[in-house]
Amino acid sequence: MNWIDEPYRMQSGRYEAEIRKYKKLIGKSGRIWLVAIQDNPADNIYVSAASAENQPGYKGFRGFAGRTLTFELEDGDILELQGPWATNSDALFKDTGYDIRDKYLTFGVIGLSRKYENGV
Repeated sequence: MNWIDEPYRMQSGRYEAEIRKYKKLIGKSGRIWLVAIQDNPADNIYVSAASAENQPGYKGFRGFAGRTLTFELEDGDILELQGPWATNSDALFKDTGYDIRDKYLTFGVIGLSRKYENGV
C-alpha cells in the first residue's frame, strides 16, 4: 500500500516485505530467516519470532505490531509468520553462517549548493 499526498509520502513496511520472494534458512537458534531474492538481498531480511517448531500460533514477538505477514518462498510455497522482525545481515550471518554482508544497495549524494527559503 502506498499513500501519496504531497508533500507527504508513506509506504507500508508490510507491503515492502510481502511483494518479494524469499530464500528460507533455519538458524542455529532454530529461528526462521527469510532473505529476499534480489540483487541487494541484505536490504530485506526478516526473522521469525521463535524456532521453526514453535512458530504456529506464537504470540510473543511484536514486529509489525504482531501482525501475521505472508511470504512467498523461492519454491512457490507460502509461509505465514506472526510478528517477524526486519533485521540485518550481521545477525543473519551470526545465526546461519549465510554471508550477504556486502549485498546492500547504497548510494551517495553530493550537494553542490544550498538554497534557503523564508529564512529557513
